[in-house]
Amino acid sequence: MKHDLKDQLISSGLVFEADIKKALDEAEKDKISFQDALVNLELIKMSDLGKSLSVVHGLPYKELTGHTLPKSAENALSAKCAIHWGVCAVDYNPHLNLMTMAVKDAEHAKKMSRIYRFLLDTLDVAFTVAPEPEIMNLVQRKSETKEKVAKPAQVKTLTPIEGKDEEIEPGDDAKLQSWSTAAAKDKKPVTPEPLKLVCDKPADKKVAQSAKTLVLKKENVSQPEVKKPVDEPSEQLLNSLSSAVSMLVTAHLSGKTQELSVTRASARYCQLVAARLNFMTEQTTKLIISAWLSALKDKPEVIRQFSSPYDLEGIIFSKGGADECIEALVLGLVNCYQEIEKNCGKEAQDVNFVRRHLHMDWPQAGAKQDIIETFLQVLMDEQFMNKFDHTAGTILLLDPEGNAVTDLESPLTRAGYNVHIAGGVEEAQSFMYETVPDFIIANATKSEDVILDFCKKSKADDNTSGVPIEVLLPASSKARPADFLRAGADDYLGMPVDVELLYLKIEKQTIAAAARPTGNDEGVTGSLADMSFCDMLQMLNVSCKSMDITVTRGDETGRVILQQGNVIHSELGDIIGENAFYKLMHWADGKFAMKECSTFPEPTVTSSTMSLLMEGARLADEA
Repeated sequence: MKHDLKDQLISSGLVFEADIKKALDEAEKDKISFQDALVNLELIKMSDLGKSLSVVHGLPYKELTGHTLPKSAENALSAKCAIHWGVCAVDYNPHLNLMTMAVKDAEHAKKMSRIYRFLLDTLDVAFTVAPEPEIMNLVQRKSETKEKVAKPAQVKTLTPIEGKDEEIEPGDDAKLQSWSTAAAKDKKPVTPEPLKLVCDKPADKKVAQSAKTLVLKKENVSQPEVKKPVDEPSEQLLNSLSSAVSMLVTAHLSGKTQELSVTRASARYCQLVAARLNFMTEQTTKLIISAWLSALKDKPEVIRQFSSPYDLEGIIFSKGGADECIEALVLGLVNCYQEIEKNCGKEAQDVNFVRRHLHMDWPQAGAKQDIIETFLQVLMDEQFMNKFDHTAGTILLLDPEGNAVTDLESPLTRAGYNVHIAGGVEEAQSFMYETVPDFIIANATKSEDVILDFCKKSKADDNTSGVPIEVLLPASSKARPADFLRAGADDYLGMPVDVELLYLKIEKQTIAAAARPTGNDEGVTGSLADMSFCDMLQMLNVSCKSMDITVTRGDETGRVILQQGNVIHSELGDIIGENAFYKLMHWADGKFAMKECSTFPEPTVTSSTMSLLMEGARLADEA
């Protein structure tokens, strides 16, 4: 236990020094925490202990004793996960997609923030502080009384990787390798039933056209025969391994923003192309894992640990040839496109330009024209979806220490902001010379004097004098907030950052408010003949979009609502829920209109979007 809590308890008069020693002796004797000893000996009220922790760690305290969890928060963390990490979800705001968690101290908050970031969860997280016994009492109460209810579609349940919650520093290859070895060993072979998705009857062809992302006609796309291994790894194992790989690669690329962005894009493209080529789940997951691990090509010894029994090396380091597997072909095509995009810039936004260069640069182009056209269709659909990408404003994040970048970049980007990261004052000033940002966030964790000088110069410059500056200050900072306010900063925020509070502070400055989309926007319209219902849903799912979609065909009108990429409601006439979704999925013609939404009805659909698409394809096959 840190001395600053004991000092706070003594200085505030809540606990005498003799009682502190008594609690320490009790903790050592019974092998319990100092906080547990304080409570067990009845030396302090739980609420007073929580308020003291709030002062010490700079986090708000929310009393948990007697607290009733909202249903959304009850399902945000599994009981096993809560016990493993010693945290509890205390609130969930679906409009902000923000989960609030109770933690024992500021370091614990930072650790949980990293865990969520590494797992690439779409949730943002905020933190309150509470005594350890109060947190664990609530976790235990939740575990004992939890009702078996359907989990809300918009909240993901995380499962901890046993023994693997320590931090990974960039470049720590030994730890990367040890993690990968542990992940590869944890396997339970099963033989899953293959999903049959072939339409042989003439009457099925129209349905197959409407569900073309999942049910393919052999004459349109050459799909190699997939041989099922004797002991094929389970879907659960592959998904766990995929999460572990993305976590490791994200940690390894910490600070390399551009490389991480390219790797994420590669995994996204591979997932979308795999869906349209009718890959089985195991194939798709192996391809996504390979896309992530391609970022570690210069460390083959690490990749090798993941290979057995998946032969990921054969995908990542494929040398081409007639026997090249389909996964290696897709990854090679995506890599070729990203190289074209890197070298040609904005010209790569022209699909015809990309088609010409792929035919010249991709060795397999002559024999695999169908795969190229499938990928180009993904690019065209992505450009269509980009019409919804409104920029809420440009934020300059000045972070000389590099420890706030990954915590803030992702949630701010998802909120619609264009985030530019500067690792130093000179880089920030160079950016500001070319582009005046709408808002500046400056991290003064260990660079107080540098940030003070930056604030003064920014406010003295006519071009940037009106740009609001938010300074991030740790509780241990020697500099006073007043010093930064005098230097020109408009406001300050304690660390770790409360993301919800940061949103409110930014919005208070009305950053590009007129540029934000509103609920009255007409959105985007199109024809199902140009973009099928399945293609549309897959793009929205991967992009985590919140959309209200209206589909019309003659006198019929259907509606589908997605929240963060998950279908939560569907209707067609008097039919509500999943059955309505399956009927809409079979429409091969008609019109659609999409617009972003921020308010949502009560869920009528609980299955995941990908499960709905797979089940709809199965029903189409049996029609």
